[in-house]
Order: sequence, then C-alpha cells, then structure tokens
Amino acid sequence: LFTRYQLEKEPSIKTATDSTISLILLITVFISFLGLVFAPVIVKSLAPKFDTQTIALSSTLFRFFTMFLFFSALNSLLSGILHAYNNFKIPGLVRVIQLAITVFVFLIFSEKTGIISLPIGFALGSAFSLITQFKTFRKLDYPIHFNIDFNEMTKTIMPLLTFVVIITAPQLNI
Repeated sequence: LFTRYQLEKEPSIKTATDSTISLILLITVFISFLGLVFAPVIVKSLAPKFDTQTIALSSTLFRFFTMFLFFSALNSLLSGILHAYNNFKIPGLVRVIQLAITVFVFLIFSEKTGIISLPIGFALGSAFSLITQFKTFRKLDYPIHFNIDFNEMTKTIMPLLTFVVIITAPQLNI
C-alpha cells in the first residue's frame, strides 16, 4: 500500500492511504477500548465456569494483551510506511529489542508478580517499539492527515480484504 503510494505519487493514492491509516487507527482504538473496559465481561462469557479469582486474573491478562495488540497494530502500520521509504533497519531492530524487553521484564519481575509479568513485558516492549518507530517516522516527509474518504479508500481496502480472505480462509476449514 505505502510502496504503491511512493511509486505513483498520486494525490488520490495519498488520500486513500491517509483514509486507510485513519480507519485502522479508529478501529484499533475502538477495539482496544472495548477490551480494556469490558475485559471481565468478555472473559466471563468465554469461560463461564471460571471461579472469581481466575476471572480476575484472566481479565488482568486480557487487558495487558489488549494493550499489546493495540501497540502491535500501530507498530505494523509504521513498519509498512518505513519499509516503503526503504528504512528496514529500525523496524527490524525494534522487534529484537521488543523481545529483549519482554524477556527482561519477565525474568526480573516474574518472581514477584507471577504470570502478569509476561503481558506487562509484551506491552512495555511493544510500546518502546512504537515510540522508536514513531520517532523515525516523524523524520520522513510524510504528513498524515486523519480523515476517512470512503470513495478513495476503496483503492486500498479491496487489496487488504483480498489479503485477509486469503489468509483466514484456510483457518476456517471451509
């Protein structure tokens, strides 16, 4: 998507790209908000036979992994943009550092906090990755305007939907 924008330099592609980024950001924020706020309800509906203590622990884990998924979605978006600008070092490097932070947090805090240290490490590592990539992204000549233009966005949504169908169809055993 971003590589195509780089090659074509069309204003409509820029609008479509901005719209796609805005939509992904909006959906990610919305889903993350729901996950953070309604974690106990979601856990209880998925595992109705859990006792109160297990639901509380599962809800806490779910909240941290929701933050991790939020940061990961934005990291992937920034990685795609950085790759389009031929910057492969930072996206690759931050993934290694992200994993190192996860392992470090787990090793240091697991004795005191138990299993909670693992999703905390994931969330902190992915937050570090996002901050680092965002600093690199800001140096690019790529101003993003947050807007959603559905007419232009169809240029990018159809390839994305095709990709999603190709990836998920085998998982559904259809």
